[in-house]
Parts: sequence; structure tokens; C-alpha cells
Amino acid sequence: MNLASEISPHEKFVRLGPFLIDVSSGEVQKDGQRVRIPDQPTRLLLALLEKPGEIVTREELRTKLWPDDTNVEFSHSIHAAINKLRHALGDSHEEPQFIETIPRRGYRLVLQTSATTQPGVSSATGAGIGQFASATRRAAVGVALLLMLAALTIATLHIKSRIESPTAASAPSLPPSLLPRRVVIVGFKDLSNRNDSAWLSTAVAEMLSTELGASAALQPVSGEDVAQMKRELSIAEADSYAQQTLRRIQQNSEAELVVTGSLMRIGIGSPKDRIRVDIHLQNTNTGQTLASLSETGRMVQLFDLISDAGLQLRKQLGVAPLSTSAEAENRHAMPADSSAQRLYFSGLQKLREFDYLGANQVFSQAVAADPNDSLAHEALSAAYSAIGFERLAAEQAKLAFDLTKGLNYEQGLQIEGRYYETKHEWARAEETYRRLATLSPQTIEFSLRLAHVQGLSGKPSEALATLGARFRIRPKTVRESISLRHHSSNSPVIPRRS
Repeated sequence: MNLASEISPHEKFVRLGPFLIDVSSGEVQKDGQRVRIPDQPTRLLLALLEKPGEIVTREELRTKLWPDDTNVEFSHSIHAAINKLRHALGDSHEEPQFIETIPRRGYRLVLQTSATTQPGVSSATGAGIGQFASATRRAAVGVALLLMLAALTIATLHIKSRIESPTAASAPSLPPSLLPRRVVIVGFKDLSNRNDSAWLSTAVAEMLSTELGASAALQPVSGEDVAQMKRELSIAEADSYAQQTLRRIQQNSEAELVVTGSLMRIGIGSPKDRIRVDIHLQNTNTGQTLASLSETGRMVQLFDLISDAGLQLRKQLGVAPLSTSAEAENRHAMPADSSAQRLYFSGLQKLREFDYLGANQVFSQAVAADPNDSLAHEALSAAYSAIGFERLAAEQAKLAFDLTKGLNYEQGLQIEGRYYETKHEWARAEETYRRLATLSPQTIEFSLRLAHVQGLSGKPSEALATLGARFRIRPKTVRESISLRHHSSNSPVIPRRS
């Protein structure tokens, strides 16, 4: 049984104390050196990693480690595997650092809560964040408002903070050979000149972002960060960029690669219409065009078209193709209804332009067209929250949470974070956003959401510390920047979709 594929089909890495775990292969490293662990204890570790902080029963471990027709003494075998795993990790039954025995029930992966300057990645299933304390007091309204506004205004300081702060300060603590190549997908110039195709630029960029991000070797910049960058640098979509523009993009996004291009819809507005997408990949350091490709297909087959483009780009970059499970997961996240697909990406564009009322109307139509689309419910929740309709936001967040099965790990965490926020379960929301900020330390929105819930839970000092660590600025600078932005304090973070 390949337990790694159940945890993550995207070759994610997990940080457990001083250990780095490749969940696709089960390989464990410490200080860059491989730790040799037998097969069965390795699979047991991967099973525990699926539910960090939660009890994994002996029966669950039995079903994961042995086929139904296996005839062994399971209790003794699990105990022996646990002992071997503890020995390899330098752990003990008496004073567990990583694996805790729950008498007569099973085992639990102990959550690491000590502060560290080397962020790692924690893994969990889409709906299985561990059991954490949820009773915390709310902050005074004035302090919470200060932190919410500060978190949102920080985005105006992107360029300054990136120039002053070394890249290593925000990079994940992985060996250099394992660090992903950062990619910014600026967007695609629409050559159609048609009102009914305006959503396609956002759709193609988002689909390609998730397609490339499914590989651990590439890390696309989030759509929210890209939108902010384009506003800051006054950059429009183009087929390619000059060296000077590429240098500005690199300074702002810390990206090595830039994807841009154009698209054209051909037809009369029916499902039989065709679309042509031209894609160009450039290196921000050299200005060199690394790849140029063109894909043409029917509008109803947009997913397949982008999937083929992603395959070609990965091949040009020497990145392995996606697994069958990863491709299936990407397809699962696509709205089943073509009109829902158009509405979702139209709403996403409005959300990034701070047109919250317009986004609310479009997302309402999207969930009506496809009631089983988790990400559309999540986006509608964000739009409701941005205009102050908290009860409706909570209802949509619950629907999104109930529909997370089949989404990738990062998408599931983002939906969980908003769900816990709307329920005012601040401790769970904080832990979820901390996982996201650790998983993708260069995605600004995750740090902003973490600071946001820390402020709401009565931890203003921790919130300011989160912002200060992420942006390398003093708390006074945060407060002084409040007047620079006047957008809603509930600015949403929407999961990327395929």
C-alpha cells in the first residue's frame, strides 16, 4: 500500500523537529543526512503524519499497514514497529518528543509548539487538523482593529521589505537541492476583445498555477500576491518582458521564473468555441526565454489544454510529470458545470479588484450552478465576510468545509482556516494559518491571516511579531502604515484551484 500517495500526491516535505520527511518516498533526513528506517516503521510514520495531534487507533494502523488477508499478531507487530521508529528518531516511551502512546487506544504524533527560526512543513489530511485548545478570549476591539488594518496595509511595503530582507529569512529550511523554483504567472493578455471572455485570463493563470504547483520542484506565487505586485509595479499582461521589467518582478516576488503570454477565444460564444493560448517562460535573472509554446482546444476542454501546457513547461524545466493521483485531484477541483467555472473565475477577479459586492453576486450564481464546489462556497464566504455579513459567511464556510474531500492539502487548510475563523475558534484558526505560513513561507497572505487571528484572539504582541518577522519591519512602522490602505479588514485569501 502506498501511504505516501494518500498523504500528498504533490511530493510535499514535512518538518518534524530536526527531521525532514519526504512524504512521497518516505525518506527521512536529519541535517542533510538520510536516516535509515525500516519499511514498516516508515509507513507507520506516514500514517501518523496524516493526523498530527490526533489519536490514530491500532485498528486504523492495522488497516493501513497490512492487507485484510494478512495473518499476523497485529498488536505485537505494531508495538515492535513503534519501538523501531522511536529508536530511529531518538524518541522514548517515557518522555515522548514525537510519538505518544495513548493507553488502550493507539498512538498520537505530538505537535511541535516550540518557536523556531527554521520553518518546517507539517502535514495533515484535508479535514484532519489535530485537536487543539479552542477556548481563548477575544481582544479588545481597538487592538484587534489595529492588527487587522496593519496586516492589510503591510502589502504596500512589499518592495521595501524584500529589498531590505535577505531571501534566506523567508525561505523554507530545506537543503538547497530541494528548494523549489519560484514562479510568478503574471497573466495572459486577452486578444479576443469580447466581454464574455474577460474571465479567461484569470482562469488560465489560476489553472496553470495549480498545475505547476502540484510539483514540489516549483512554487508558483499566489494569485493575490501577483495582483498586488501588478498594482505596485504598474505591470500589464504582455507576451514577454524586457530585462528591466523582469528585474523589478524578481525584486518584488523573489521569483526566478516568469510565465506570461496571450489568449484568444475563437467562436460565437457557444460551448463549441475554441481557445488558443500562447505561453512564454522567461528567466528573471538572465532575461532569457526558456520556453514558448502554443495550445489550442475547445473551451469545454480547457482543463486538458492547460494540463498539456503544464506538462510541456515541466519538461522544459526538467521537472517530472505529475502522478495519476495528482492529475485526478486537479480535475476534481474543477467545477463540473462550465457556467460555474466561468462565474467562479469572474468572481475571483472582482475579489482581487476589491469589488466585494460584485464578487458576492457572481459567487452566489456560481454556487447555484454547482452546489458541490467547495472552493466556490469558500470564495462566497470570503465575499460575505468582506462586506460584513458574518452569519452568511459562516454558513458558506461550513458548506465549503463539508465539501473539502478531494482537494489538495493546501486548499483544504485554507478552507479550514476560514471555517474556524467564522466559528470564532481562534486557537484552531491560528494553528491552521501557522501551518499554511510554514508550508508556503513566501506566500504573504498566510502570514497576514495568521496575524489577523492572533489579534482577534487577544495576542497583539504575537501578531506584531508575526508581521515583524515576515516583513522585517518595526511595530511602529506597522502602525504608521495604517493610513495607506482603506480596504476591508476581512480581505480574503482564496485557495488556488486547478
